[in-house]
Amino acid sequence: MVRYIIRCVKYFVALSVLYAVLIAIMHATGQTVLTMGDTWNMLVGTPRGWTMIGAMVFLAVIYPLISFPTRRVEGDMVENREQIIAAFGAYGYSLQSEADGRLTFRADGLRRLWLLYEDKIVVEQYGQWIRLTGIRRSVVRIAMRLDSYITNHNRKHE
Repeated sequence: MVRYIIRCVKYFVALSVLYAVLIAIMHATGQTVLTMGDTWNMLVGTPRGWTMIGAMVFLAVIYPLISFPTRRVEGDMVENREQIIAAFGAYGYSLQSEADGRLTFRADGLRRLWLLYEDKIVVEQYGQWIRLTGIRRSVVRIAMRLDSYITNHNRKHE
């Protein structure tokens, strides 16, 4: 539950920063006749502004629910270890740790900041499946690439 709240707060702050940057750009380029004070008053002093704040809170609350899925790829972690590491490497992830049959990958460089430091992806064996759990925008892409890597590996060895 604590992790969920932290993710909500991170996403709310990210949305707030994005909103502030967009308003600042509008002011810098002369796209608005309002002063920064007038813009702030409209945000907190009108129903439309409170609707905007409510929408940001709503998005921040549902973000952790919809953004951290689990994907499965048919394969074996031991046999397909090379393909797993290659698929993660193609998206700028490197192996962080390995324990209890689990591989943990983290993003490299600035990608971690872009993902709000929610970049950890855990890989586990689940029956005949390799299970990837982490942030959606990375897990989905890596799972698709991993599936093709494993398929190609199996074709070469048949």
